[in-house]
Amino acid sequence: MNTILGLVELVIYVLAILALSAALTWTVIRISPAQSAKRRSDKG
Repeated sequence: MNTILGLVELVIYVLAILALSAALTWTVIRISPAQSAKRRSDKG
């Protein structure tokens, strides 16, 4: 039973890390194009 719980905890941990990295990537992608577009409009 301990082995099964350990595997479940490991799966939850991996999913949490993946969710965190996906959220961080989404946030960076949402912020970066807005700043890039603003810089282009200031130059041109």
